Amino acid sequence: MTKGKFLTTEGKLEVDQVMRDVEMSMTPILPVEKCARSIVKSACRGDKYLTEPLWFKTFFIYILFFPEVVDWFQHWFLIPGPGKPATESPSKILLDVTGLQKYVYPESLLSPHIKVD
Repeated sequence: MTKGKFLTTEGKLEVDQVMRDVEMSMTPILPVEKCARSIVKSACRGDKYLTEPLWFKTFFIYILFFPEVVDWFQHWFLIPGPGKPATESPSKILLDVTGLQKYVYPESLLSPHIKVD
């Protein structure tokens, strides 16, 4: 939702799409319209919880039965080795090498024109 906007420690707005890719990694990002539609439909049905995309529910099973494995994988996949910058995490390298951004990020997020107002 921020398209790579971050607040610095001085409180200034900074746009850093590289760090956005590091933070979001391989997580699929849905367009705002689809998220809003899902939220409204879920509220109209009276659901207490909403998981979107639906296939994310399978991860709850893994977290329930194999929490250590999930924790180890996330640590290995998202955090680079000691002394390395965050941009050298395996997840960021995989995004760069394969070009998966165009498949897991909506086009609005890939736009080079980002409002900073």
